[in-house]
Amino acid sequence: MTTPLTHRAIPGYWYASSEGQLYNVRAFLYHDSRLARIWIEDISGVRASVSPPEWVDLDLVIHSPVRNKTVIG
Repeated sequence: MTTPLTHRAIPGYWYASSEGQLYNVRAFLYHDSRLARIWIEDISGVRASVSPPEWVDLDLVIHSPVRNKTVIG
């Protein structure tokens, strides 16, 4: 079974909760080649880790992807 994109954690992407809280996926922690924890950071810089089932329970939606900024000048 594949995970819907709305529930797939992607490092560097911002996600929004139904209350409007923003979270950035910072990193993954693997144990025995399986995803064990997802490190997230809210807009104020508070970091936390959640398990994959906890991530799905947060019911977040993608707010915006990472955009590479090119500086010309």
